[in-house]
Amino acid sequence: MTDKTLSAKASLWLATKIIFPKEIIHRWILKNSSGINNFLARPEKSLTKKGWPKILLKDLRKLKYFKVEKYIRKLSENNIKALCIEDLSYPPLLKNIEDPPPLLFFKGNLEILLKKTVSIVGSRKCSKQGIAFAKKVSNLLSKNGYTIISGLALGIDAAAHGGAIEGDGATAAVLGCGLDIVYPAMNKEIFKHLENRGCLLSEHFLGDKPLKHHFPRRNRIISGLSEKLMVIEAGERSGALITANLALEQGREVLAVPGNPNEIYSKGSNRLIKDGAFLIDDIKDIEELFEIVNNEKIPKYSDPLLEILKEKPLSIEELEHASKDSTPSLLAKLTKLEIEKIISKNESNKYFLLF
Repeated sequence: MTDKTLSAKASLWLATKIIFPKEIIHRWILKNSSGINNFLARPEKSLTKKGWPKILLKDLRKLKYFKVEKYIRKLSENNIKALCIEDLSYPPLLKNIEDPPPLLFFKGNLEILLKKTVSIVGSRKCSKQGIAFAKKVSNLLSKNGYTIISGLALGIDAAAHGGAIEGDGATAAVLGCGLDIVYPAMNKEIFKHLENRGCLLSEHFLGDKPLKHHFPRRNRIISGLSEKLMVIEAGERSGALITANLALEQGREVLAVPGNPNEIYSKGSNRLIKDGAFLIDDIKDIEELFEIVNNEKIPKYSDPLLEILKEKPLSIEELEHASKDSTPSLLAKLTKLEIEKIISKNESNKYFLLF
C-alpha cells in the first residue's frame, strides 16, 4: 500500500460495497469474474447469462458512475485506510479462505499481518488462570516474531493483546463494528495502542454498530489471518467455538488449553480437545510446536509451596494440610509470593502459579 487512503481497485470495491451491501453479491463477483475491473467492463448480457439478477441491472448502471470521494475523505479524516482483495498488500492467508472480505478498512501498521501470525481467542467470562496463561503465551510468541491476532473482546482476547503489548510485540484486532467505534469501551487503552503501534481491522463501514450478528462473520477473519488458532477457555456456547469451527473449515490447526471439567469456562475448550484439537497444557508445548526459544529465565525458588502448586490450584486450607505449615507462617509466605507475582488467586480463592 502507498500512503494513499486506498488504491483505484479498492475505490471500485468501496463503491460496489456501498451500492450492493449484501455479501452474497460480493461472493458472486469474486466467483464469476477475474477482478472488479473485469466485472464492471462486462456487457450486461454476459453478466445475466452468468446468473446476475436482471433486477440488479439498474443498480449496476448506477455503480458505474458512482462517486466515492466523499466517503474516502471521511476515511482520511479518521486516519483510516482501506485495501481490497486485489491489492498486493492483502494478507495472503486471508485471501485463500472460502469467503474472504473483498474490502477491509484498517488503522495502524498493516505490515504486521504479513509476518508470522497466530490467532488467540477465548471467552469473555474467563478465569484469572486463563487470563494469566493467555498473557504468558502471547508475550512469548510476540517476542519470537509472531503477530498476535484476536478480537478485542473482554477476557481472553484482551489478555492476548495485552501480553503482546507488554512484550513490546505486534498485535492486531479484528472488530465487529466500524473503526470509529471503540468496542468494548473498557478496552479503550488497547484500542489506542493498536491504532498507533499495532493494527485494527474491520470489514464494516464507519458508524456500523457492534451488532450481535456481526461477530460470527468477523470470526472468519480472525481465524483466516493465521495458520494456527489457539482457544484458551471457552464455554459451551462461546463465540470462540464458532471461530474454532471456522478455522477447521479453513484448514487451520486448532490448539486448545484444557481446564477443570467442572468449570463452565472449560467445557467448550475441553470438547475441542476431545474432538481432536492439539492439547496445550504447558508453555513447553508452545515452544515445541512453534519451534521457538523461551529466553525468559524461570526463577528458581526453593520454597516447597511452589512444588505443591505445580500440580493444581489449592486453597489455603489445602496448602496448610499439604505443607504442614502453620497458618501464620503460610499466610506470610503466600503474601510474599503474591507481591513478587509468582502466584495469584483464582475465582475460587485458590492459589496458582504464574510462571
